[in-house]
Parts: sequence; C-alpha cells; structure tokens
Amino acid sequence: MTQRCDNCGAPLDGSYCARCGQSVGTLDVPVTEFARDFASEALGLDSRVRMTLWPLVRYPGRVAAEYVAGHRARFVPPIRLYLLSSFVIFVVLSFGEFQVDNVEVDGRRIDSTGQVEEGSETGRSFTADLGSDELNERLADGFERLVEDPSAITDMYVDRLARVMIVLLPVSAVLLKLMWWRRWFVHHMVFAMYLHSFAFLLLSVTTLPSVLGLGGLSRIFEPLVLVIPIHFFLALRRFYGRGWASYPKGLFVLVAYTALTSVAVMLLLLSSVLAL
Repeated sequence: MTQRCDNCGAPLDGSYCARCGQSVGTLDVPVTEFARDFASEALGLDSRVRMTLWPLVRYPGRVAAEYVAGHRARFVPPIRLYLLSSFVIFVVLSFGEFQVDNVEVDGRRIDSTGQVEEGSETGRSFTADLGSDELNERLADGFERLVEDPSAITDMYVDRLARVMIVLLPVSAVLLKLMWWRRWFVHHMVFAMYLHSFAFLLLSVTTLPSVLGLGGLSRIFEPLVLVIPIHFFLALRRFYGRGWASYPKGLFVLVAYTALTSVAVMLLLLSSVLAL
C-alpha cells in the first residue's frame, strides 16, 4: 500500500513530500526527541553548527566568504546564527546588574553608597548635564533608585539594547558598502551577521563569570574582548582580499561603528535611567 502525506495526501517517496515539502514523521515520540527535533528545525542546530562555529572562530572571514561563494548547505545561515547568538548574549546580560560608581549630574554626585554631598572628593566620575534642571533632577533621582535596586533597569535596558543592535546591524553593512562599494550589499550583510555572531558569542563567554559573581575569573576573561577587533581585521583580509590594503578601510569602519555604538549605548542608558 502506497504511503501518503498526512498533510496533502500525495504519494510519498522519501523522507519529504514532493508536493508540499512536509517531512515524514510522527509526534508520538519522547519529549527529549521532540525537543531535539524542534531545536534542529527552529535554529538549524544540527551538524551545521559544528561546521560553522569552528571555522568561524579558527578562520575569520572564511564562513562568510564561502557562504557568498555558494557553499551554503553545510553552514548555519547567517540570520539564524545572528538570532541565536544575540539570544545568548542578551539572556546572559539579563542576569546582570548595573553598578553606579561616581556619577555626577549637574553638581549632584551619586556613588554606590548613595548621594554624595557637593564638593566632596569622589575621584573620577561620569558627568552628565542634559541642559534642563528638570531632566537633570530626574536623571539624578533615577541613578539613586539604581543604587537602591541595581536590577531596576536591567530588563528594560536589555530589551531596548536588543532592538538597537538590530538597527545597527545594517548600519555596519552600510559602512562596509562605503568602503567596498563594488560588492553587493547582501554580501556585506552576510559578513556583518557572521561577525556580530562571533562577537556576541565571545562577549557571552567574557560576561558570564561577572554575571555569576566570579570576580577572579571575570578579570581573567575580560582581556578576551580584544580578540574582537583582531578577528575583524583578519576576517576583512580573507573576505575582501587585497591583503594589507584592506586594513585602512577596515580601521575607518571599526572606528565609525564603535563611535555610533558607544553613542547609542550611552543614550540608551540615560533614557532607561530617566524612565525609572
């Protein structure tokens, strides 16, 4: 008797229906097997993860270069890897807490113990002046609330940061396009997504000890952040070619993107504190 597709009724010849594409399978399975199949379908967590992550780390730029060259079947698609890695980093960040240390808002100083009287010595401090007495008062009040409850803005800040990074992703591709304008914009997006994925995964590793309260281990892991710009320049050389000639262009992209990201993160922090 010919087996037929449960979805459209077409005759089956293989593991997938030739008419509608549905896979042949059943839900009468243990929950562990269902969870594994779900992860594989939703995130592409199969052998392609191994085929993608190792060269992504070991050979900067190779995955992106091979993907745009048409060798795609063995790699996790860039958008899937970007979403997965961003999910990991923002989950890690969601368990963290903000620490207020020597903040000065229009002459009003706040540190980790609360408000500090004007004129007292606090050493170096982050100084903010929003140009409005009302806004400055709200900002100082927000920092004081943050001292009382370091986790007060974590969820709000992380949620907003995730949205900002989605916007900054194509911005990084635009900067790359300005330097290598002959390449298709989609190529730059692929490169940017794989690069961000690497950065997010590395930042997850370096941030996790701090989130878990492992101060000693955190100090050991923190220098690993310097791997990101090194990885970026090596990836540029492999993806765009032309050897050392690509580095001045890459430096412009790195400086411009770092500046934009820093401004966005600072504005996001200030707006989150104001919302307290």
